[in-house]
Amino acid sequence: MIAHFIFDMPLFVAAVRITENRLKVIMEGKFLELRY
Repeated sequence: MIAHFIFDMPLFVAAVRITENRLKVIMEGKFLELRY
């Protein structure tokens, strides 16, 4: 189980980073909409 968790960790981290980037883009888009 621990080995499986370690094996899945990079995928989990990658998914979190992709989600963070997506949220950042969405927030920046909303911010730009408010400015203009």
